[in-house]
Order: sequence, then structure tokens, then C-alpha cells
Amino acid sequence: MFETLPIVVTPILVVLVASFLIYRFGFFSSREVSGRLTFIFGSLLILIVTSFEIVELLPDYPDWFVVGAYAAIDLTQFLVGVLGLFLIVIGLALYTDYWQIRREETEERFSKLSILENLQHDARQPYHLLELLNISLREVLVHYPMSVGAVFLVNRTRRQFVLTGSCGLRKEEVAYLEYYPLERNLVSQAVDLGDPMLASRFEFVDRSGQQIASRFKSVLILPLTSGMEKIGCLLLFSEEPDFYGREDIRYLSPVAQWLAEKIRSARLARELSQVTKQRDEHSESVTSLISRLSSSARAGASAKTVDGFCRALVGLAGSESVHLCVANRENLMFVGGSEPLFDLSENFQAALIDGMARSRPLIINQESTDTDGRTGIVHSNLICPLTVSPSGSTLLFIRSGSPFEVNDATLRTIEGFAHLANLILQVETQQRSRLTRRKGFDAVLSLLKHDIKDSGTLNDLGQFTDTLHSALPESSLCLTLDPGSDDTYVSVHTAGRCNKDDVDDLRIPVDEGGLGTVVASGDSLFVYGRAQVEKHLEAYHDQTRAVLRRIFGESGTPDLLAYCPVSSSDRGLTIILAALYGLSDSDRGEWERLIILAAGLYGLRRTLIEITQAAAQQSSTTPKFKTPAGLLNQLNNHLSAVIGLAELAERNEGVTETTRHQLQQILQRADQAANLARQSLVPSVPDSGSDDSDQLHKMIETELNSLHVSGDLYMIGQRPREVRLRLAPVGPLNFASKTLRELFQSVLNRFGALVDEAGL
Repeated sequence: MFETLPIVVTPILVVLVASFLIYRFGFFSSREVSGRLTFIFGSLLILIVTSFEIVELLPDYPDWFVVGAYAAIDLTQFLVGVLGLFLIVIGLALYTDYWQIRREETEERFSKLSILENLQHDARQPYHLLELLNISLREVLVHYPMSVGAVFLVNRTRRQFVLTGSCGLRKEEVAYLEYYPLERNLVSQAVDLGDPMLASRFEFVDRSGQQIASRFKSVLILPLTSGMEKIGCLLLFSEEPDFYGREDIRYLSPVAQWLAEKIRSARLARELSQVTKQRDEHSESVTSLISRLSSSARAGASAKTVDGFCRALVGLAGSESVHLCVANRENLMFVGGSEPLFDLSENFQAALIDGMARSRPLIINQESTDTDGRTGIVHSNLICPLTVSPSGSTLLFIRSGSPFEVNDATLRTIEGFAHLANLILQVETQQRSRLTRRKGFDAVLSLLKHDIKDSGTLNDLGQFTDTLHSALPESSLCLTLDPGSDDTYVSVHTAGRCNKDDVDDLRIPVDEGGLGTVVASGDSLFVYGRAQVEKHLEAYHDQTRAVLRRIFGESGTPDLLAYCPVSSSDRGLTIILAALYGLSDSDRGEWERLIILAAGLYGLRRTLIEITQAAAQQSSTTPKFKTPAGLLNQLNNHLSAVIGLAELAERNEGVTETTRHQLQQILQRADQAANLARQSLVPSVPDSGSDDSDQLHKMIETELNSLHVSGDLYMIGQRPREVRLRLAPVGPLNFASKTLRELFQSVLNRFGALVDEAGL
């Protein structure tokens, strides 16, 4: 019995094992499981073979078949068992392959699903948008090894797709895709609808609109859309037919949507950055404009109005320096600026004058060529005329190294400052009027005040030097130079900051430099501009030049160096040397005329004092005496200078009523000086034997009649001049009429020269 037990139990074990494996492997959990039928059929064959072993245990079994048949039955039973085992093995193998394929498919799906995660991880790095598109395209193609791809962005303005990235395409294919029209085609249709599309072929389009067949037999078009905005599309190509399916659309649609949102967010961020930058620039420009306006307004109350105004404009339109200039009668004059300008070439000045004459903004670039033959811009000049000013004034902006780049907003800002510059010019004119007329004429009038009892001032030029220095600009210097014993000029008085030891060391030979020129000619000499003053000082010897530089001190080279001769009967020719700082071109003429007038008035005062003292020393019984010819010439020169300048200044339209009244006082005092000279030279009763033609007024009238043209017009100094005659009879002078004519002719010539110097 125990021998048959294994045979009986074996079928039961086969059923149990087969059932367990079917349950454990889940053959019926899904319809797609492979190998389950093969496994079950093999298990049934094994079950049949084991069950037939039980049949063989029956006592009658040997009698069922003939003896030769039992060997065939055993062989068949063995083959069926082997077949059953083979089917079981095949079923298990198919089952294993099925799950292996499922595992690979799952991994592939998981890999495709991780594309978006990988892209989101890469997007955390600071990539540029185009670089991020290329990275995204390569990340997608990694999971589609038999594919190539391209990324298009829409350009609505040109109505075409812009190729922003490609991978795996040939060079000629990239060239074709660089131009793809936004017209009726698959790509445009997918972008307009916003839905992915599958196509079995793709055709390129050249610039002539002709379609060109491609090698691709499967195309996947993924539009990049964000809301209502059509951004572009992602294209995948494959040479395999039907390579892409709906499952790929399901995998890649989130990637395309993420790219679209990323592109839109990048665009919004860029637009936000631009708006923020524009807001900051606008805020900065408004703040800068308010600061410049405030600084420009404060410049109107400063001592140097135009210079302060120009310094407030430095930096506008990228300028490095700003200047205010005027072109008058083909001459260029700088009213003021943020910094001094020296050594301007004639060509540049001519270009500036020509540009200012056009009455519109203009850029003039000064170019230079280096040793290698390359041409570069040395200075760029922006000319902005003051259209509200009738004087031809212009704002000049200068920068070096690069040209000006201005827009409408900058020009409007400059135009606003141009209106303010016109007001600044008016303020500057008023300040200059107060400085050169009120203060200057007050100082000049003080030179006419003299007490006849105070004879000590006759030989003391310190009073004139101090009075002149008080009228000059701040930081100016004045030196009184007298002839020494060894044909040199030495300083006898100083006004202003200078070292006394340096002044004592000053010894200038009579024939040296500008002083020698003034001594030889007897006329005033003015040197303007630091560069010109430096060049002028080179004419002196090294020792004299070194002493002058020490006298100038920390102030350095002056803007104006003036030599003013003052004659004296006892000292000879005295030179007043004045060094002026902080002058502009417009102030130059005012100060020169003031110094000439002051020197003429003081020379007249000294001459009158000498005449008065000489007349007081004469005996009361002496009816007549002769005045030295040199003293008479001095009186003639000083009187002509005073009367001529005063009359010219009185007829100037810019003179105020107060100044006009002061000029009339100067004329009255000059007339009184003439009467005093006449009374001191001749007796109170004219000589009855004298001829009327020897009287001074008759001789003047005769001489002027010979120069008369018409009306009040006379030819004086080779130039037509207007002269109003106000002659009155005077007593005869005791010298020949020929001398009177020479005296009056020299007066007329001096009058014409002073008119030219005054610019009237």
C-alpha cells in the first residue's frame, strides 16, 4: 500500500502546484498576460500522465491490451509528460518575457514622464532663454533616439516662424527652416488651433514659396501657447513611418506647455525689467533735472553767474564741459563756461561760427588719425542755439572720445535750459553793469577828488594803485613800477596779495619784454588769456620771469595782464602793472576801458596839480608865462581821453540814467579843468593885439570845417565820426596857432583811437 501512495498523491500535488502558480503569478489578473494558456495546457498534460499511473495500478490493466501495446503506451505516456513539462517551461518563459517588457515599458514611460522634471531642474540655473530652448530640445530627443527636432517662435511682424533651436538636422535642412512662412500649412494650423498634430510627411519652403520634399516620414507638431498668446511650436521629425503616436503627445504636451509658460514668463520678466529700468531712468532724470534747475537758479545769485550755470549743466547729454558763447561780426566770444578753453584752432572756431549761424542743434566732431591710420573722434561738440535770445548766444556741450547721441527728450530738456540761459545772460549783464560801471566809475570819480592843499599826493602813486585795485576783480594784483637809477624799473608800491621780498627783487630793464614795448610807445598794453600771458612772459629774461611768477603766487598765470603808463614831469614814465583773474571774454573789454579811463583821469589830475602849483609860484606882476611843451602835450592827451571816452559812453544805449549823470559830471569837471588851465596860463583880460584867428575855439572850428562831411559827420582818424560842437569863446593862449593846430589834430587822432578801442 505504501508503494502505491506516491503514485496516488502525485496528481493531487500537480493540481495543487499548478493552482498555486496560477494564483501566484496572476495569470488571470489581466488579459494581456502572456504564457498562461501554455502553462495550463502543460499542467493538464502532466496531470493526465500522473493520473494514468493510477490506472496502471488496477489488477485488470495487464489484460486490457495485447502485450506488445504496453510498451507503446509507456512511450506515449513519457512523451506526453515531457511535452507537458516543455509547455509549462514555455508558459513560464512567456510570462517572464511579458513582465520584462512591461518593466521596460514602465521604465520608458517613467523616463518620458521625467522629461519635464529634468527641464524644471535645469531651469533653476541662470540660462538664457534661447539656451534653455536648446537644452529642452536635446532633453526631449534623448528619449527619442531616432528623432531630430527644431523649435520655432512666431514673428507676427514679418509673418514667419523664427528658427531658435535645432538638433540633428543637416546643414541644408537648417537653412531651409530658417525661413518658414506663417501661412496655410501644418505648422501654422497647429499653432493657430493650439492643438498637437501628427503628420506622415513634412515639406520645406524656400523664400520663393516653393515646397521642397524632406526625408522625414513622421512629424509631431507641439504648439507653444499660453492663454491666447501664440508663442511658437516644437517639431519632432523621424524617418520611420508612424514613429509618433497619441501616447507621445500625452507625454510631450506638458513639456510644450511648460516651455510656453517659461517663454512668456521670461518675456514678461524682460518687459518688467525694461519698464523698471525706464522708471528708474525717468526718476533719475527727473531728480537730475530738478537738481540742475536748482543749481542753475542758484547760479543767478552767485558772483560768477554764467560759470555757475554752465557747471550745473555738466553731465547733461553725457557732456564733460559746457560753455556759453556768442558769435558777433564773425568773431567768437566765450561768455563763460564750466572750465577754461585754450588754444582753439581757427578752423574749429570757424566751424562753430558756421554752426551757430544755422540756428538749430548741430553736432560737430573733431577727428584725428593715429599712427596706424585709424580715424577716431577726439572731441564731439553739441551746439544748441538760444532761439529766444537775439544776440546769437549758443550753448556748447563738449565730450571727448565718443560722439553725442541725443533724442527728442534730451533736446527738449536742453531747450528748457536755453530759456534759463537767456535769463542768466540778463543777470550777468546786470551784474557786469553794476561791477564795471557803478563800482568802476565810483573808483574813477574818486581820482578826480583832490584837495589843493594836500600837495603830498602829487608824487605818491600809491593812491592811484590802491584805488584802481579796489575796482578790479577779487584776487587781482597791482604794481607801481618807477624808473630806477640803472635803466631798470623797480616796484615802489603794491596792492593785493604778494610777498614783499619777491617785489623787492623785481628789476626789469627798460628795453625788456612788454614793459619795454610800453616805455617805447607810451601806450597801454593788454595781454588776455593764460596761454597768451604765458607766451608773453617768455619775452622776459629767466630771472625776471621767475620773480614775476613768484609775485603771482598760488593764483598762477593771470587771465589778463595790463601795462598802464602814467607820465610825470619829475619822475618820467611810471608803469602800472595789473594782473586780473577770473575774467571772461565779455568782461575783457570792460576792464580794459576802465583801466585806460582811470589812468587818463589820474594823469589829468597830476597834470592839473602841476599846472596849479606852477601858476601859484609865478609872480603876480608877471602878465604872461610860457608853459613847457611837454607839460602841454600831457594836458592835451589827458583832456582828450577824458572827454572822448565820456562822450562815447554817454551815447551808449546800455548806459543807465545814473551812469549817464555821472558821465555828464565828468564832462563838466573836464571843462572846469580846461578853464583852470587857461586861467593859470594867461591873464584874465585877453591881449587886444591878438588876432581872433589865434583863439582856441576859432582854430578848432576852422580845423573841423576842413574835416566836415555833412551834418554832424566828420572824417577823424581816417574814419567817419559823429561830433556835436559846443564851442565857446576862450581867452587867447600865448603860443603860435601852428602849435594849436598840432595840439588839436593830436586830440582828434587820440579821440579816434579811443573810439576804436571802445568798440563803438
